[in-house]
Amino acid sequence: EVARREAARLRGVREFMQLGFESFNVENEAAATVELLLGLLKEVGLPLEGLALTVSHTGLGEEILGLLTEEAPDPELLEMLAAKDADGVTSLLGLRGEAAFYLRQAVFDEGSDWVRFFGQEHAWQRLQGAAAPARAQGVAVRFELVPRSSAHYYRGVVFSLWGSRGKGLLASGGEYRAQGKLGLVPAVGATVALDQVLAEGAW
Repeated sequence: EVARREAARLRGVREFMQLGFESFNVENEAAATVELLLGLLKEVGLPLEGLALTVSHTGLGEEILGLLTEEAPDPELLEMLAAKDADGVTSLLGLRGEAAFYLRQAVFDEGSDWVRFFGQEHAWQRLQGAAAPARAQGVAVRFELVPRSSAHYYRGVVFSLWGSRGKGLLASGGEYRAQGKLGLVPAVGATVALDQVLAEGAW
């Protein structure tokens, strides 16, 4: 059950209405998923101009912290990156010069020179591919070093689509591994918050 308008039986709070889709046994299909998601929203009458897509890649923040500290990433430092506290991370690690400059650039999405500095060309190329369908539809794109999604099953590109009015989360998704009959298989999917889409002005 993915949609419910009435309150749950013993709870007085109405659940969010959601609609999701998934593709299984596919690799590197984040771009196609973003394109499908935007196409569906456009089909139901949601103007795409003014929306914003955030894109991230799981493990990227951890890899960069590992390069800077040469040890397992500290969860507290990772949370600080997610909160965009670049100054705090720089101070705790005692970073100076290029390391501090490029970390700040990555955290605040202020360019792409950090990609080469940290050796993340492959992840960046995948992020740009996922962002391309959004840019083609007039959707603003922002890169985030650490995904906003708290779901731990994502393995690859993660994205979120944000509204232009209340800035609410309209949809989210990404690449992950799903349990199949023969073990884990690559998959990709997205979930649309129908209440937020309605509030944004579709239909």
